[in-house]
This record gives sequence, structure tokens and C-alpha cells, in this order.
Amino acid sequence: MRLSGIDAQKINIRFILILLLFVYFVLLIFFVSIPDNTIISDSIFKKNIASISPQGWGFFTKSPREELIYLYNSNFERIDFNNSSPKNFFGIKRYSRALSREVSILASNVNDSVWTEGKGIQIFIKEERIIDIKDDRIKHIKKGEYYLVKYNLPPWALSKVTSKDMIPYKICHIKM
Repeated sequence: MRLSGIDAQKINIRFILILLLFVYFVLLIFFVSIPDNTIISDSIFKKNIASISPQGWGFFTKSPREELIYLYNSNFERIDFNNSSPKNFFGIKRYSRALSREVSILASNVNDSVWTEGKGIQIFIKEERIIDIKDDRIKHIKKGEYYLVKYNLPPWALSKVTSKDMIPYKICHIKM
């Protein structure tokens, strides 16, 4: 099927309009994410735009040296709260961010002296000390027993030479 000149023009105009609309929204989200700027200063407008943007620009500001915290169920199966997975619609669904926040809340409820230190891929508990945590802010994690595991990734320059068996971690057995 061959398009006439007028039909091709309509398609080109639609394409250009959609492209301009896309560029407009990307720039709008970019300027809203800048804390102090003269282009967009209305805080209510900023809040409304930020509430509908799926991820924002957080991935540009997160420290790569930040401590990682993972949650495992009682069978040592890791609870996935990866924001960029297809299950979470590549960041549009906010459930994974709520889980991540709640895992941080759980970890903050555990004293530093309670964590058991270890190294390697195999995670094990030397002493079965279960920490009971009650926090009203936890809404998405079901009641039960879990393991919190936190560790620091090696610096990028050492990532190729550092064995996974040598990465130190801290682990804690909790009950909600």
C-alpha cells in the first residue's frame, strides 16, 4: 500500500508533534527535579509533576559506595525489590520502592551489636538469636521470620579482582 503525499504529510506532522510532546515532558521532569531553579519555582506544580514521574533522577545521585541491604525469607530466598524489573513496570510501579524503604526501616531497628559478621557467598547464622521488631510503618512486608543482610560492594577498580567469597557482610535474623 502506497501513501499519497497528503497522508505522508499527516504522518510526519503527527510524528513531529509526538516527538515535541515527549521532549517537552522530559525537559519538564528534568527542571522539576532541580531543587533551586528560576525556570520552575512553583512548589505545588513541582510536587504534582514529581508525583507522576516514575523514577525521577535518583539514579544519578545515589552513591555507588552505599551499603546494600537485602531481605531474605526463612528459606534464604532473596526478596526481590528491584525497581527496574519488568515485574515493577520498569520503575512505574512504586511497590518496590515501598519495600526498599521498609527494609531500611527494619535495618534501622537493629542495634549494631546484634549483627553477625561473615564473608563469602554462603550465608549462615552461627547463633540463632532472633530479633523481634514491631514497627507500625511496615505495611508491605508480611509478618514472619526474615534475614537482613548488608554489605558494601568493592570499589569498581577492584571488582574484577575481588572474589565473591571475600566480600564481608553482616547478617541478622529478625521476626515481625
